[in-house]
Amino acid sequence: MAVRVGLNRVFGLAEATGARIVAARGDRPFRSLADFLDRARPTLPEVESLILAGALDATGRSRPSLLLEARAGARAWSAPRAQAAAPAGVPGGRRATPLIEIEPVAAFATPALPEFDLAARVRGEAQATGLWFSGHPLDAVPAAARRGTVPAAALADHVGQRVAVVGLPCAYRRVETKQGQRMLFMTLADESGLAECVFFPDAYRAHGAAAHGEIVRAEGRVDDMLGAVTLTVERATAVSERPAAHGG
Repeated sequence: MAVRVGLNRVFGLAEATGARIVAARGDRPFRSLADFLDRARPTLPEVESLILAGALDATGRSRPSLLLEARAGARAWSAPRAQAAAPAGVPGGRRATPLIEIEPVAAFATPALPEFDLAARVRGEAQATGLWFSGHPLDAVPAAARRGTVPAAALADHVGQRVAVVGLPCAYRRVETKQGQRMLFMTLADESGLAECVFFPDAYRAHGAAAHGEIVRAEGRVDDMLGAVTLTVERATAVSERPAAHGG
């Protein structure tokens, strides 16, 4: 089953650029990156986000190849469009003859680069859209990081035990104790469900930075407080660092 995602999901894509893409695509499919750049006229950050999102995979080139082509020729393709006038002598004169479009070509010949691996593709998709399409981010977690973990949905079966969970941080809440120390509540999501994690002050000071990774492994004791099952975190590791904000 295919899922279509609108252009408004692409971070940093201007509304005017999206409108040009839709209009140009309605005229005819994009034949190449050069054709897309010529007719849609995006900025370099916009086209980078579109490439990372997989929006230009239909060109048949790998995402690294597309990124290289876009960056290498940025100065050339961002210049005003080139058009050629019809040859002289055509009945009606030059002024009455419509302009002839020049077939867009890449400004520089760029090599064919291998495709990103699954982890890099998923990171790029999430960076560009907040979503992922090539696979689940946890599919690419190294086996070593998964060793000894339990599914988030199974935490209730391990009350009183020390376990580890690997997941995507999807919610944070910082609070201050009566003594003025900070602690953190974090929700981790894996393929099975959600794990509520608590960092008491000592753990927060030691591992709070790791808790803000893109993918986090949290280890600690499973507690049940009046029916609320939580993981009291003793150690946290960023399995995958959160990428820097995308910009031009």
